[in-house]
Amino acid sequence: MVRALAGETLHADDLDIHLPDETIVPVEVWATPVLGATGSIEYGIALFVDISERRRMEEALASHVAMLELARDELARRAVELEQANSQLGAQTKS
Repeated sequence: MVRALAGETLHADDLDIHLPDETIVPVEVWATPVLGATGSIEYGIALFVDISERRRMEEALASHVAMLELARDELARRAVELEQANSQLGAQTKS
């Protein structure tokens, strides 16, 4: 808000507000100065938006991405094993 009163428009997309009961509320903040008729700063406005749900979704997405990456790596490992087994089988069949 101090920066808005100094004439700056700003946006912060991932701040935490710590409440007295130790609850943490993630917020997105916009602040801007409001100019009067003469063009001077009369006051500032700030908007705080609770982004708790968005943060939960981002964490869930990151967890799913990590799980998919592990599954991909396991699939690649098994593909190599299968290729090796097929090569051995082919060598045995030819002899």
